Amino acid sequence: NIRGSVSDQAIKDLYNEKIAKIERESEVRARRILVPTEAEAKKVAERLKNGEDFVAVAKEVSKDPGSDGSELGFIRRGQLLLQPVEDAVFTLKVGQISEPVWTEQGWYVFKLEEKRQQPPPTWDTLRDQLEQQKLREVVSRLRRGAKIEVLDTKLNRAVEPSSQ
Repeated sequence: NIRGSVSDQAIKDLYNEKIAKIERESEVRARRILVPTEAEAKKVAERLKNGEDFVAVAKEVSKDPGSDGSELGFIRRGQLLLQPVEDAVFTLKVGQISEPVWTEQGWYVFKLEEKRQQPPPTWDTLRDQLEQQKLREVVSRLRRGAKIEVLDTKLNRAVEPSSQ
């Protein structure tokens, strides 16, 4: 059984080696409120900067479909956001409210909830892939060290592989 030739520790070592090499991008988690005019966006931003609850204000005024406090979740640069929105969100400090940002959908006001480095892939998500990689290495090593005999059943003797 070739599976027994790859230990859990060898797979864990490969995981740690791969994780150490991964460049983790910055991610942000933000909320948004969408309103149709710049004047409304400025009023919203002022209310938020004066301490009103973001979720409550979003539920009251946001034109964003399904506005439930307008949680964006964690996002990286180049993922889902338009350039002006990305620039506004990624320059905020945690807890800070943005100035109004115009897009074709209307005027947005953002609040940055959290910044972090993208978490590395978990052991559970990579284990099978890494085990397969280690097994391929074992098979490759076995092939390099193996003596291959090709049998000619008509002659009932071994022949050199190159004579086939």
